[in-house]
Amino acid sequence: MARALLMKQSSGSESIIDIDAIEISIRSIEKGVNQLGDIETWATTMESNSRKILERIRITTGKLNKKIEKLDRHAEILGNIN
Repeated sequence: MARALLMKQSSGSESIIDIDAIEISIRSIEKGVNQLGDIETWATTMESNSRKILERIRITTGKLNKKIEKLDRHAEILGNIN
């Protein structure tokens, strides 16, 4: 059942305030705030994982470049033998 409050305005006229509608609006806004909290958590997790991925790429790239250099040196030595 809808609850309403009758108020007198300064002009002397009366207005009806729907308390149930206000409560529903407050809960809706509260739900939106909670959803934003979830989204922030997901974004923070993605950011953390992105840093880990980028660090792994940096490490692996360095290792692979060292292997390329080593193989290039061996290939050069083998080429000089013939």
